[in-house]
Amino acid sequence: MNGLSVGDGFKFGCGFFMAAIIAWLAMVIIGGILMAIFGAALGTLFEGLDPNMFSQLPMLFGVI
Repeated sequence: MNGLSVGDGFKFGCGFFMAAIIAWLAMVIIGGILMAIFGAALGTLFEGLDPNMFSQLPMLFGVI
């Protein structure tokens, strides 16, 4: 008799749960790496700008 049992369902569910945890960890690691890369790129992009320029942004948005 080759029927399904409760143990088979438990193994199936645990397998999906473990796959979801591994996928989530992979997304967190890749997201952290991408944030570090883009943060460094934007930091070097805005490094040479005038720091007082950002104090005028609220006034600019008020005009728009």
